Amino acid sequence: MAKSKIKDDGEERKFDIVERTFAFGERVARLCIFLKQGKLASSNRINQLERAADAVGALVEEAQGAESRKDFVHKISVAHKEARESHHWLRKIMRSGAIAPERIEALTDEARQLKLILAAIINSARQNDGKRPSDEEE
Repeated sequence: MAKSKIKDDGEERKFDIVERTFAFGERVARLCIFLKQGKLASSNRINQLERAADAVGALVEEAQGAESRKDFVHKISVAHKEARESHHWLRKIMRSGAIAPERIEALTDEARQLKLILAAIINSARQNDGKRPSDEEE
């Protein structure tokens, strides 16, 4: 599983990209339910957001069972595209004024962070592409 360490108020903690993207999808699903119930955004916009956010987690999960590094990079690349799309729809909803910006800013920022993390994973996997498996363990 893709794990990394990040600093949080001076302390290191691990996060799991599989769990983080799963949680992102869940948070977006709850937002979409709220938006649908209040008819605060077009159903097309809500559905696009929900599909893209769900795909991020599903593709990251699928990448964990990739058959090769090339397959892994492909799946993470598609997840990255879906994270970009999620970020786009969240920004549109936030700017529409249908919902108070402070209610959606954290989720929009999470989409932005996931884009950056997934891009870093892609770059790292591509840089390591020429290495033999024994080289990776050193």
